[in-house]
Order: sequence, then structure tokens, then C-alpha cells
Amino acid sequence: MKKPKLYDAGKPINRFHLFGNIMRHHLVEVMLSSLYIFMFGIPMIVWIFLLMYVPMFGQNNLIALLVTNGVLALTFAVFGLGWAGGMQFYKKLCFGEGASLKEDFFGGVKKNGKLFFLIFLAQGIWYLLLHIMMGVTSGMEINGNLKMAMIGVGYGLFFLIAFVHIFMMSEVTMFEGGFFSLFTSSLRLSYATLYKGILFYFIVLLPLLIYEFLPFRLFNLIGLLVGAFIYFGLSALCLTLFCNSVYDQSVFKTQYPEMYRKGLAKEKEEQG
Repeated sequence: MKKPKLYDAGKPINRFHLFGNIMRHHLVEVMLSSLYIFMFGIPMIVWIFLLMYVPMFGQNNLIALLVTNGVLALTFAVFGLGWAGGMQFYKKLCFGEGASLKEDFFGGVKKNGKLFFLIFLAQGIWYLLLHIMMGVTSGMEINGNLKMAMIGVGYGLFFLIAFVHIFMMSEVTMFEGGFFSLFTSSLRLSYATLYKGILFYFIVLLPLLIYEFLPFRLFNLIGLLVGAFIYFGLSALCLTLFCNSVYDQSVFKTQYPEMYRKGLAKEKEEQG
């Protein structure tokens, strides 16, 4: 008969409990971290509103697509700097390392900003290529169903790469390495746990989904306000907790035992 697990007292026994504790005791920091992340997204948001209201940006030719989505990719990369700070703060908070929002946030921007900038820039370039492909496809004289299939494949590839980049945000915060080595590791872990992680990936991607598939000004405004005041911080927290659980089973337990279940109550052997 399998023995029940016992835990040290005083700490949450799993990450659902840890999430609840953080939301009860650190809700103000979650909201402030959202505002901090939002600050780095202001250039992107200003550009998006220009795209919505300036008629010349609505043209569907190659030059317009390159300019509008090229600038969007650069401002999206700047937005990534905010996520570098947010993920660093939540790493320390979830590990129970005495996190300080201001110090850890801006320390994370300084420490990991370059790689986060590259991650978000790479995803922005994929978005640019996706819309160029859609623009070319829309002008082709082919069957309508084939056009839809090609666009569907394009979106599918875009989101598969996005899942890797999202997981990579945690890897950059947690481990040392260059862009390509961390991308390779994230590719393996994100797809190996895709059935578990896809919900968390779409939580992080929700603002993009609203912008891309519900392009109504009211939805954009509501999404912006919710994101600024809690959503960005909440999604960074959820992503950190999910990735830590993956690392427990795939990396920490065997290679870094001192990191295994860090921030949680430690398992103990049942006394006979």
C-alpha cells in the first residue's frame, strides 16, 4: 500500500495553495506589477491606437504592412522589458525569497532585458511575416477554402512559436544561457507539456487574441484597462507557477534538488 505524503507545516503544500496565498497576501503587488509591465507597453499601445484611427495605416499593400507591423514588432520588443521585470519578481515571490517589487522588477529588467527584448522582437517578426503572408494570400486568385486553410496554417505556426517563447520567458529568468540554447530547451519542454500548459499559454496570449480576432474598439479598451490593473501581473504569476511545476518533474528533482518544490512545504517520510 502506497504511503501518504506528509509535509512540513507552515508552507503551502502545492502551487494551487501558493497561488491562493499570494492572491490573499500580495494582491497589491500583483496589481502594481501589472502597472509596471503596462508602462513598458505604452509605446505599443500608442502605436496600436494610431493604426486604428489613421486611415493610411489601413492599406493592405506590402509597404504599409512592413511599416505598420515592423514598428509594432519593435514596440512589442520594448513591452518585453516589462515582462523581464515581472517574471523576475514572481520568481522570487514564488520561491519565498523575500521579493521586493521595485527592486526585483527593475533588477530583472537590467539582468534579463536583452533576452526578453529578443524574445518579443522574434515573436513580433513572426507576426509581421504572418500578416505579409495573409496579405499575399488574399490577393491570390485561388479557391477560397484553400485561402482559409493557408491562413489557418499560418496562425497555427504563429501560436506554436508563441508557446515556445512564452515558456522561454521563465527559462531566461531561471537558468543561464544564450537565446538559441534556451529556445531549444523551451521548445522541448513546452511541447512535451503542451497538453498541460496550453491553457496557461492562452491566458498569457489573451490580450493578443482579443486584439487579433475581436478588433472592436470597446473590447480593445476594456482589455487594456483590465491588463493594466491586474491581468499582466496575474498571467505572469500563473506562468511562473506552471513552469516551476514542470521544472520540479523534469529538471529540479534530478539535477537541482535544492530547487525542488522551493517555496512549498517539503515532503517528509512517514514515520514507522
